[in-house]
Amino acid sequence: MAASWNFVLCPQYVSEIAEDAHRGTLGVFFMMFFNIGYLLIYGIAALFSYRSIAILCLIPSLLFLFLFAWMPETPSNLFIRGKDLEAGISLQWLRGKNANIAEELNKLKTNITITNESSTMSFREMFNDYGTRRGLIIVIMLCLNKQFDGIYIILSYLGIIMLETGNNLSHITASAIVGTLQVGGTILSSYLVDRKGRRFLLIVSNVTVSVCLAVLGAFFYLKHLEIDVSNIGWLPVISLSVYMVGIAIGVSPLPFLVITEVCLPAASKSAFTLGYCILWILSFVMANFFITLSDIIGVYSCFWFLSSACIVFALFTFLVIPETKGRPIQDIYRELSRK
Repeated sequence: MAASWNFVLCPQYVSEIAEDAHRGTLGVFFMMFFNIGYLLIYGIAALFSYRSIAILCLIPSLLFLFLFAWMPETPSNLFIRGKDLEAGISLQWLRGKNANIAEELNKLKTNITITNESSTMSFREMFNDYGTRRGLIIVIMLCLNKQFDGIYIILSYLGIIMLETGNNLSHITASAIVGTLQVGGTILSSYLVDRKGRRFLLIVSNVTVSVCLAVLGAFFYLKHLEIDVSNIGWLPVISLSVYMVGIAIGVSPLPFLVITEVCLPAASKSAFTLGYCILWILSFVMANFFITLSDIIGVYSCFWFLSSACIVFALFTFLVIPETKGRPIQDIYRELSRK
């Protein structure tokens, strides 16, 4: 439960304290450090017991608990609660004591007043407001995109998949390679996200992931037909490697960023809650029924279905999701409100 709160609160907090020009880079850091954490666990898994690993993982958590207690509340949240003076103090701390925050502070206060962000919006209010309703649809679709990219299935059954392809890598070695590729991909994403934009990276990522999943499906289909694939045993390894980089530059980190940009702060908590409930429910269903489903329709069909889903999400991104790079959240809301 506590981990799920992190997925909701950390991206939202970063989005509300970051300058518009750097919101993308800082937003991607969430998934980058998430992947670094996984990589570190893969690295020490063979050296320590489960109990020792759990104790080691307590150290950064305790450091965070102590250090974050000194961090300020976000200016937008303070404005919503009517604490204008505290909001100014918070923004000054975030921008530096010598920074001129008057223009940004007035703009933030004006936008919150214009968009009526005086309280948390209920689900009924969200559905009645056209711009917020479109933002909610984007949140849901991005959470579905993150689930139907196949990453949780790949990670959960990586050992089985590698065994099926005829590679003898241990699960720990394969996981370490996967973790390294994911960290490298998210570092690349943090560099590109405020240069190329969110839409571009999401589309490129979805198309890349779709192609790699289609290739994996084709490989397993050839095995299903009992065709000798020993001479192309390298193909699924290359596909998985490209898949990991492709997913790390867009579909993995950017949904957590974009969903904080397409909803006003007053609507974000309810929107995030709904989106993440859908995400984790589907994660549970797919993780528990993937093997059963693959036995019924074939693992190749599962990969082809996920490949097709990524093409749908690429089209949705192109047609529906606005570019949010460097734009104030209230400006994005006004675009979503246009009929």
